[in-house]
Amino acid sequence: MIIGGNDGLVTSYDLQTHELIDVWAVGSKVTALATLSLEEGGFIIAAGTAVGNLIIRQDWEEIIPRYHACGSKTINDLQFSKNG
Repeated sequence: MIIGGNDGLVTSYDLQTHELIDVWAVGSKVTALATLSLEEGGFIIAAGTAVGNLIIRQDWEEIIPRYHACGSKTINDLQFSKNG
C-alpha cells in the first residue's frame, strides 16, 4: 500500500505484515499518486503535488531526481498509459 498526504511524505507499507517499507519526502503536499508495475519486475511511482510538481521514482531508487514543474496549479490526478 502506498500513501501520500499533507506532510509531503509518500509511505509504503506491506499489507501482510503491516511493516513500513519506505518513506519518500517529496517536499510539498501530495495530491495525486499513480503506480505502474513493470513487466520485467519492479514498479514506477509518480506523485503530484499541490504546488504543481510531478516527481517520479522507479523501485524507490532516485538515481537522478525526476522533478517536473507543471505550473503552479495543484495536480489532482495521475495515470500511466501502458500503450506509449
